[in-house]
Amino acid sequence: MTLLLSLFFDDYGFPNLWAWVIYFILFGITVACFWIFSSGRKKEEEVLFKYTSLSAIFLYLCLFGLVYSLNPYGYIPVSGTDIQKDNIRRCTLGKTITLENIEDIMFDCKKHDLEMGLKSITK
Repeated sequence: MTLLLSLFFDDYGFPNLWAWVIYFILFGITVACFWIFSSGRKKEEEVLFKYTSLSAIFLYLCLFGLVYSLNPYGYIPVSGTDIQKDNIRRCTLGKTITLENIEDIMFDCKKHDLEMGLKSITK
């Protein structure tokens, strides 16, 4: 779980855009390689490559579905990275937290941190 949280989610628990872009590029390359290498081969080998390609698609889609449906805020306090845990503690201090409003709280905290970072740069 720690690996998924560190790869696919940022320090505030939001999906990491670049990780998803790389994930889909690797997905496309994998499928393209299987389809390219299967053409021009014997019928049995071509079928094997096609099934391997379909298996790769299935596994990528399963991982995508798992990570996309995951609510990271339920796992960050236990399995998150140190910065994710610190941000959860800091951002939710003194606030009433539910699984419905945690994303809004973390969004406001991230926005506040970015504004403070910009103010410190301009001074």
